[in-house]
This record gives sequence, structure tokens and C-alpha cells, in this order.
Amino acid sequence: KWVPAVIEPRYSTFVAPGLDRPMEGLLPCGDQLIADDLCSNGARGPSETADRLQELGQPAFADQLRAAVLLRCRGDAARALARLPRDTAVWESRDENRRLRIEAQLLTGRVENAVAAMHRALQENDSGVIRVLGSPGAKRLNPAQKRGFLERALKGLDDQARPGLRLALALVCQQQQDAECVRFQALRAAARGDERSLPFLRWLSEHHPVPRVRSEAREWQQTFR
Repeated sequence: KWVPAVIEPRYSTFVAPGLDRPMEGLLPCGDQLIADDLCSNGARGPSETADRLQELGQPAFADQLRAAVLLRCRGDAARALARLPRDTAVWESRDENRRLRIEAQLLTGRVENAVAAMHRALQENDSGVIRVLGSPGAKRLNPAQKRGFLERALKGLDDQARPGLRLALALVCQQQQDAECVRFQALRAAARGDERSLPFLRWLSEHHPVPRVRSEAREWQQTFR
């Protein structure tokens, strides 16, 4: 299995195992650049990766990674905001940069700025910005704001939307006691075979006002047994 020796926002270079150290903290493929396991082992690997990026002549990209460590591993949103480069300095990874900034803005109480940035991101078809709703600072957003962002993202993705995104909206709708919204999103996730829809199917079988829908939800639960 080849390993990524150099990871950049647009291109990645892979080498045979043992020829070079892998760049920890970054993902070589996909629309997510910063790895979810960024903080494992005290974020030592990602910090070393940032130093290597600096040596490779990419100081802005290095600062982006250092800011991610400050934000997600050290819990220092203020320092992370100060460390983040301008979007123009990391143009190829500007979406990731913006997501980090929004996370930090929410944690530091700059909610209006964060909300405005999320609207701009969705206008530019950056559906990945929805990941911010799973960050610690998202608790500063009210259910109506979360629902608005999720519905907008789903509208843009339509049938390409992942079940997890639909279930995130189902959860907000459940909190708002909107049973019909829960039904629509949970059944579409269930139709994709996602077992995470089960709690919502159970909820529908008990709380939806229409008997036919309650019965349908019970039948869908049986498909996962």
C-alpha cells in the first residue's frame, strides 16, 4: 500500500512504503483536507507535518494546519483565528480554511460572522461547510438556523445527499416536533440502508399523527432485522 509523502490542496504524491514519512493530519483525497483524527497522539504528527510544509515553501498551508491543531486539539479558538491565513493565501484549500474560521468564530462568540460565512459557503456550493454543525461551537446556533443550513445543503445536493446529512436534518426536525419532516428524511435514509435511521423510525412509529405513517415506520424497522 503506497503512502502519501506530500499532500497539497490540489495534488498529492504517493510513494512506496518506507521511502518517506507519511504526512499525518491531512487527507490526500476528497473534499475534506484536515483529518478527523487530527488530535491523536497529542497532535504530534500534524505538527511535524506543518513544519515539513513550511520547509517545502508552503507557509500559509502550514499555518492552516497549525490553526486546525490549535482549534480542534488545544481548544484555543482565539489563537486559531489569529493563526489562520487569508483565504487568498490558501486558495486551493480556501473551503477548508473558511470552515475552520467558522468553527473558531462560533466558539469565540462571533455568531453573526459565522452565520454569514456559512450562507456564503452554501451560495458557492460548498456543502462540506455543513460539517461545522457537528463542531462544539454549533451549540450557539438555534434549531431554526441549523435547519435552514441543512435544508439549503440538501436542496443543492438533491439525490446525491448522503444519508447522514438527511438524518442530521431529521434530528433538528424531531427537536422541533415536525413529524412530517422527520418522516421524509428518515425514510429516504432508510431506503439507502442506513441503520442510523432506526431511532427516527421508532420515534415516527410512536409520534407521527397519521396511523398509516406509524405503521409504515414499524414496517421499515423490520427491514433492518
